[in-house]
Amino acid sequence: MSTRTIVIGDNRERRQEARFQPIFGETSKQLKARLRILSKKYTWEIIADLMEGKKNLTQIAIDGNIPYTTVQNRIVEMDKLNLITIHDEVDKSSKRPVKMIRVEDFKVEITGSKIRELIRLDRD
Repeated sequence: MSTRTIVIGDNRERRQEARFQPIFGETSKQLKARLRILSKKYTWEIIADLMEGKKNLTQIAIDGNIPYTTVQNRIVEMDKLNLITIHDEVDKSSKRPVKMIRVEDFKVEITGSKIRELIRLDRD
Protein backbone atom coordinates (compact mmCIF):
# COMPACT_ATOMS: atom_id res chain seq x y z
CA MET A 1 0.00 0.00 0.00
CA SER A 2 1.45 3.36 -0.95
CA THR A 3 1.39 6.10 1.64
CA ARG A 4 1.34 9.88 1.64
CA THR A 5 2.49 12.44 4.17
CA ILE A 6 1.08 15.89 4.50
CA VAL A 7 3.77 17.93 6.22
CA ILE A 8 2.79 21.37 7.42
CA GLY A 9 5.76 23.22 8.82
CA ASP A 10 9.40 24.06 8.50
CA ASN A 11 11.89 21.68 6.91
CA ARG A 12 13.77 21.36 10.19
CA GLU A 13 10.62 19.95 11.75
CA ARG A 14 10.08 17.23 9.16
CA ARG A 15 10.51 13.79 10.58
CA GLN A 16 10.31 10.88 8.25
CA GLU A 17 8.89 7.65 9.49
CA ALA A 18 9.53 4.44 7.59
CA ARG A 19 5.96 3.83 6.47
CA PHE A 20 5.16 7.37 5.34
CA GLN A 21 6.36 8.84 2.06
CA PRO A 22 6.54 12.64 2.11
CA ILE A 23 4.87 14.89 -0.42
CA PHE A 24 7.50 17.53 -1.08
CA GLY A 25 7.01 20.89 -2.75
CA GLU A 26 3.43 21.41 -1.68
CA THR A 27 2.21 24.94 -1.53
CA SER A 28 0.28 26.40 1.36
CA LYS A 29 -2.75 26.48 -0.90
CA GLN A 30 -2.56 22.72 -1.50
CA LEU A 31 -2.11 22.01 2.19
CA LYS A 32 -5.03 24.24 3.03
CA ALA A 33 -7.22 22.34 0.55
CA ARG A 34 -6.33 19.07 2.29
CA LEU A 35 -7.15 20.52 5.69
CA ARG A 36 -10.43 21.88 4.33
CA ILE A 37 -11.63 18.49 3.05
CA LEU A 38 -10.57 16.81 6.29
CA SER A 39 -12.73 19.29 8.22
CA LYS A 40 -15.91 18.58 6.22
CA LYS A 41 -18.77 16.53 7.61
CA TYR A 42 -18.56 12.78 6.87
CA THR A 43 -14.95 12.85 5.61
CA TRP A 44 -13.60 11.11 8.70
CA GLU A 45 -16.45 8.57 8.62
CA ILE A 46 -15.63 7.75 4.99
CA ILE A 47 -11.91 7.42 5.74
CA ALA A 48 -12.60 5.19 8.76
CA ASP A 49 -14.92 3.00 6.67
CA LEU A 50 -12.31 2.66 3.93
CA MET A 51 -9.69 1.60 6.48
CA GLU A 52 -11.57 -1.73 6.65
CA GLY A 53 -10.81 -2.31 2.97
CA LYS A 54 -11.67 -1.06 -0.49
CA LYS A 55 -15.34 -0.35 -1.19
CA ASN A 56 -17.52 1.21 -3.85
CA LEU A 57 -19.64 4.35 -3.41
CA THR A 58 -22.83 2.47 -2.62
CA GLN A 59 -21.15 0.35 0.05
CA ILE A 60 -19.69 3.46 1.70
CA ALA A 61 -23.08 5.24 1.66
CA ILE A 62 -24.91 2.23 3.13
CA ASP A 63 -22.27 1.31 5.73
CA GLY A 64 -21.92 4.88 6.98
CA ASN A 65 -25.58 5.87 6.58
CA ILE A 66 -24.32 8.83 4.53
CA PRO A 67 -26.27 10.35 1.62
CA TYR A 68 -24.99 8.91 -1.68
CA THR A 69 -24.42 12.34 -3.27
CA THR A 70 -22.39 13.44 -0.25
CA VAL A 71 -20.21 10.34 -0.60
CA GLN A 72 -19.76 11.12 -4.30
CA ASN A 73 -18.71 14.70 -3.56
CA ARG A 74 -16.27 13.74 -0.79
CA ILE A 75 -14.70 10.99 -2.92
CA VAL A 76 -14.15 13.41 -5.82
CA GLU A 77 -12.58 15.97 -3.47
CA MET A 78 -10.38 13.40 -1.73
CA ASP A 79 -9.28 11.92 -5.07
CA LYS A 80 -8.17 15.35 -6.33
CA LEU A 81 -6.05 15.72 -3.18
CA ASN A 82 -4.54 12.20 -3.41
CA LEU A 83 -6.04 11.04 -0.13
CA ILE A 84 -7.65 8.03 -1.84
CA THR A 85 -7.15 5.92 -4.95
CA ILE A 86 -9.87 4.67 -7.28
CA HIS A 87 -9.56 1.40 -9.21
CA ASP A 88 -11.82 -0.10 -11.88
CA GLU A 89 -12.93 -3.64 -11.06
CA VAL A 90 -15.68 -6.07 -12.05
CA ASP A 91 -18.30 -6.85 -9.41
CA LYS A 92 -18.28 -10.60 -8.74
CA SER A 93 -22.04 -10.99 -8.34
CA SER A 94 -23.37 -8.69 -11.07
CA LYS A 95 -20.36 -8.90 -13.42
CA ARG A 96 -20.67 -5.14 -13.91
CA PRO A 97 -17.76 -2.70 -13.79
CA VAL A 98 -17.48 -0.74 -10.53
CA LYS A 99 -15.05 1.80 -9.17
CA MET A 100 -13.45 0.58 -5.97
CA ILE A 101 -12.05 3.18 -3.57
CA ARG A 102 -9.14 2.71 -1.20
CA VAL A 103 -7.80 5.21 1.32
CA GLU A 104 -4.12 6.16 1.26
CA ASP A 105 -2.23 6.45 4.54
CA PHE A 106 -1.36 10.06 5.29
CA LYS A 107 -0.06 12.15 8.14
CA VAL A 108 -0.64 15.80 9.03
CA GLU A 109 1.90 17.85 11.00
CA ILE A 110 1.06 21.44 11.86
CA THR A 111 3.45 24.06 13.24
CA GLY A 112 2.81 27.57 14.47
CA SER A 113 4.78 29.11 11.62
CA LYS A 114 2.75 27.20 9.04
CA ILE A 115 -0.52 28.23 10.67
CA ARG A 116 0.65 31.86 10.49
CA GLU A 117 1.43 31.37 6.79
CA LEU A 118 -2.01 29.85 6.12
CA ILE A 119 -3.72 32.77 7.90
CA ARG A 120 -1.74 35.26 5.82
CA LEU A 121 -2.84 33.36 2.72
CA ASP A 122 -6.48 33.89 3.78
CA ARG A 123 -5.95 37.62 4.18
CA ASP A 124 -4.43 38.06 0.71
